[in-house]
Amino acid sequence: MKYIIPLLITLLFLIGCARQTSPTGGPKDTIPPKLVSSSPINEQTNFSSKTVTLDFTEQVNLNSAKEQVIITPSIGKDYEITAKKKTVVIHINTELDPNTTYNINFRDAVQDITEKNPVRDLKLAFSTGEYIDSLTITGKVVDLITNKEIKDATVALQHTWADTMSIMKHPSFYFTKTNDKGEFKIDYVKPGIYQLYAYQDKNKNLIVDPRNEGYAFIAKPLDFQNDTSKILLKIIHLDTRQLKLTSARPYNTYFNLKTTKNIRDYKITSTEDISSWYGEDRSNIRVYNTFKSLDSLQIRLTATDSSGSSLDTTLYAKFRQDPDIDPDKFTMSLTETSITARTGQIKIKYIFNKPVSSFNLDSIYYKKDTLTTIRFNSQDVNWDPLANAFTITKTVDKNIFLIPETDPSAAPSKKQDTTTQIKPINELHTRKGAFISVEGDTSASLKQTLKPSQPSELSEIFYDVRSKKKNILIQLLTKDFKLIRQTNNSLKGSFSDLPAGDYIIRYVVDTNNNGQLDFGNYLDKKEPEPVYYSTDPKGSLPQTLKANWELELAPMLISD
Repeated sequence: MKYIIPLLITLLFLIGCARQTSPTGGPKDTIPPKLVSSSPINEQTNFSSKTVTLDFTEQVNLNSAKEQVIITPSIGKDYEITAKKKTVVIHINTELDPNTTYNINFRDAVQDITEKNPVRDLKLAFSTGEYIDSLTITGKVVDLITNKEIKDATVALQHTWADTMSIMKHPSFYFTKTNDKGEFKIDYVKPGIYQLYAYQDKNKNLIVDPRNEGYAFIAKPLDFQNDTSKILLKIIHLDTRQLKLTSARPYNTYFNLKTTKNIRDYKITSTEDISSWYGEDRSNIRVYNTFKSLDSLQIRLTATDSSGSSLDTTLYAKFRQDPDIDPDKFTMSLTETSITARTGQIKIKYIFNKPVSSFNLDSIYYKKDTLTTIRFNSQDVNWDPLANAFTITKTVDKNIFLIPETDPSAAPSKKQDTTTQIKPINELHTRKGAFISVEGDTSASLKQTLKPSQPSELSEIFYDVRSKKKNILIQLLTKDFKLIRQTNNSLKGSFSDLPAGDYIIRYVVDTNNNGQLDFGNYLDKKEPEPVYYSTDPKGSLPQTLKANWELELAPMLISD
């Protein structure tokens, strides 16, 4: 036993000495590996091998190499890349094109093995011919709607000598990725005529998938003979697939039509008076059974989506005849509700989940106080069946809402007896049954506080557009890019009576004069309509508006 304990201590000491661990203490390693040599050397010509080798100052490993490494012109995935100690090797498994300059951009693929520091700006160019192509194309990619810079977007060039080439069918030829600021740079481009585009390659197949990938394009081919910079590409999200009907079947108390994608507008016609509305999204249309004596009805559906793709089909709508099926609950909500004291304008907007067959204005009123009740008539009403929206707009005597401004330094008047002032109620009442749906159920009772906005609480934004272009839309948006107001061709003016908050001002060159922003269509070689934004002095898109404030925007210059 006396020999066992010393032996165990000796073994434990030897195990501790043999165990390898990362050194502790000392400064953190922040120095990345450096390239010592490569085969081929950078910008070497007449390179004929299928093996590329790079040697570094320290041991390295690879980080998502097939995603990080960009080889242009593209050879797809026909290569293998490995790292062993201080060496990275690329084995090319396809024939390289003759007289072609290839550029390998490693981005963050090669790192040291301790702190994962990537080799900085690691690129390697070589030519299979006698010269190196040297054109450089630079620019930026932003989102058309939000104006935000797009990181990791694929920016591509494709030869235009193939008339059948489509960015939605054929992989990119020259391509690169944008950095954190949305900037891109394509090096070693051969002079020629190209199609330039960008896309968010989510499935990494180098092909634009319009179903779920944003993309940008320049409609006309570009002739690159010299270095080109400051190109701006604006990403849109537009599904250009053909609009089709995918299903049509009875469901619950209605007949449901399902399309391949969201539609912008539609129309259903028949020998009977049809009632319909969108379902859970705009790719579903519900046709309601308002003909209790019929179990089927021939209908015609015409629809259009945002890309201009259209659908025109005739079919039979069939309905279940089960009396035990309960219809979906009829619901309504209030949006864009306001009272502006300065003008005396009342605006009330209702949205419903299914079509309305009738309404009773006697059940809708505004109670200012115990003495003042404002009611509405048919002239105050606007019904928009396409939006399923019921809007009431009425202007009354502004003195009903205005609160007199008083001078704090003035002596109180004998007439200003606060004990005799009428206490405001400021309630909008929508009584039960104010609206009846096409299925016969009624809306619930709704009471909402609606306080008039006083002039001292509201503000104004002044804009100034300087351009010779026609048909410019000036749009006021929320900070979430929801359209609030719009004016057409009024190049100098203002948006008044605005509550304090953050707003975005967008300018749209309405080239087709249809009063809205259109996103173009790649298949028709139509680019999106030009869009411009006002920014604050720091370059921020939202404009912060304080109460009782006048904000004058810098002039917006839109060149020809």
